[in-house]
Amino acid sequence: MKKILSDCNRILSQAENISIGIALLASTLMITINVIMRFIFKNAFSWSDEMVRYLIIYVTFVGCAGCVRRREHIAIDILSGTIKNKAVLRVINILITLICLVFSAMIFSFSIKLVGHAIHYPQQTAGMRIPQFIPYLMIPLGFFLMTLRYLQDLVGKIRGADVFAGDSGKPQPVNEPGEGGSAL
Repeated sequence: MKKILSDCNRILSQAENISIGIALLASTLMITINVIMRFIFKNAFSWSDEMVRYLIIYVTFVGCAGCVRRREHIAIDILSGTIKNKAVLRVINILITLICLVFSAMIFSFSIKLVGHAIHYPQQTAGMRIPQFIPYLMIPLGFFLMTLRYLQDLVGKIRGADVFAGDSGKPQPVNEPGEGGSAL
């Protein structure tokens, strides 16, 4: 079972990283092509700015899940410097992860309603003329991935293992608060 979960985590991590890389590359290429088109041919693609905007939004939301995985979200570590009891700090870390999990799950739920509303009342984007719900799908995708990552992190912290310690599948001890992670 651990092997299957480890493989799923590795595949999901690779999919996140590759899709973010492709989106950033496509954005860079589109901006470069549009600049060349504007300066040399005095004409540009009308839809390219909108496409780049949506790609950067995609990178932002999917990248947030990657930040959870690498514990790179901002954290206030004032408590970890004042509380020396490791058991108390562990409980605080678990509670913080639980709060983040609940928050991301709530935003995921609300974003599903937003996409449903956009499907029920159809509109098109201004430049690319695609249904508006398509760009809105980036919000539930990002928050679903964040919710999944926080759930993985919570289970790992409860078990006392770091589920994100490399993709080797070998659980590592959880970082102590103050050594990177979500500690107050």
